[in-house]
Amino acid sequence: MQLKCILFALIASACSSSGAPCPDELCPTELPNEQIALVQRYAKVTDVVQEGASEPDPNLELNAETQQDAQGESRFWRRRRRARRRRFRRRRDRRRRDRRRRDRRRRTPSPTLAPGCSSFSAAHKGPKIVLTNGGATATSSNLGHSWNTVYSADSVSSGYYAWDVTIDALADHSGNYWELVIGVAADTKATSNWLSRYETGYGYIQQIGDKTVPRRRGDHASYAPTYTQGDKITVELNVSSLTLSFKKNGVSSGMAYRRRDMVAGTYRLAVSIGDSGDRVSVGCAAPQPLVHGLWSVTRKHTRSGKTKSEKVCGFKTDILSIGSANSKFCTQKQKGDGQVLVNQDGIERSWAWFCTEQGETTIVGSPTFAAEEADGPCSEQHNALDDGQ
Repeated sequence: MQLKCILFALIASACSSSGAPCPDELCPTELPNEQIALVQRYAKVTDVVQEGASEPDPNLELNAETQQDAQGESRFWRRRRRARRRRFRRRRDRRRRDRRRRDRRRRTPSPTLAPGCSSFSAAHKGPKIVLTNGGATATSSNLGHSWNTVYSADSVSSGYYAWDVTIDALADHSGNYWELVIGVAADTKATSNWLSRYETGYGYIQQIGDKTVPRRRGDHASYAPTYTQGDKITVELNVSSLTLSFKKNGVSSGMAYRRRDMVAGTYRLAVSIGDSGDRVSVGCAAPQPLVHGLWSVTRKHTRSGKTKSEKVCGFKTDILSIGSANSKFCTQKQKGDGQVLVNQDGIERSWAWFCTEQGETTIVGSPTFAAEEADGPCSEQHNALDDGQ
């Protein structure tokens, strides 16, 4: 019945709009099923169109700048609002990225000295050297003086490594003013020579305390005090950064060689013995625990008198000094390199402060060290340049 009433209303509205009376034969009391289905479909389509027209889509693009959407916002102000939102997001992302770059640290385990429990190699030694004590002791069997070099059985191609060499006996031949050389070499060619005879050996000379200098006319340069019978020389090698330093009876003699002095390669301990009766032993260099902490340092620029106090991460065994490092700012200003704090191994401990051509900087007084806990901020990290690393 309800559908019939709707149909009658539609017919009546059509008749009234035309101004003609509706004849009785056009208004039958009974309607065919096809017409009832047609009225139903028409009613559904009309409802959908009316609902869509009553709620306009706010996301539709407006045709004119001043035309307003359902919320009363014109196209001009909508674009302005969206542009502000995009700028805000870009600034926020840039700030987050810069903050991550400033705070980034290379989360790698701190370098430690590998225990150099070693022995001398029977395959890599001079003909006048006799090995005893399971290869841990090397003795010269010369009749007089001639150079023979013995190399360690183990080799190292990355990281830190240390060997302890004890001077058991010295003959002190008058014709040899070097007597003994302890160091490292990147090959084993000098078995019948001193270790720095070629360009791949570097050592600490016993009788004069100098260090060997390969590839130059002067074959040695000033380095540290001499050592004698009973002394223990610790050889500390960093193959990754190509630095070599020595200790005498546990006291550091400073860094002897840097990257610019050495060649890359796989290194061995090398000992050159010159006189008959000279005897050395290699043992285990038990690594001392590396104590991390903060160094409090004050630097001063001598030309301007300015000072800078800072705290830098480091080890308790660090010996800090002023070094130079590549600086983007100094390069752009053509002022040389930047002046940084480095330890005895040449490892940078601070950012640059003043360029090398802007005047000298010095360390004021003696830096102080404060140890930290095992999980402190300096324990498992070190500063790294942020050039894509």
